[in-house]
Amino acid sequence: MSLIERDYMKKEDEPKKLPELIVLPEVKAPQVTWVRNAMVFLITLIITMVTLRLLR
Repeated sequence: MSLIERDYMKKEDEPKKLPELIVLPEVKAPQVTWVRNAMVFLITLIITMVTLRLLR
């Protein structure tokens, strides 16, 4: 009986997890892209400043 219950629980949990995974990226995707763009921008600024200082 426990195997049957586990099979039913797995079948019920899988559809519940899929909509969460579909909904979360839609909400967090723009925020993550803004954060990544900001981080890349700051890192490139730091690298350019260091290279300009070293070339002097």
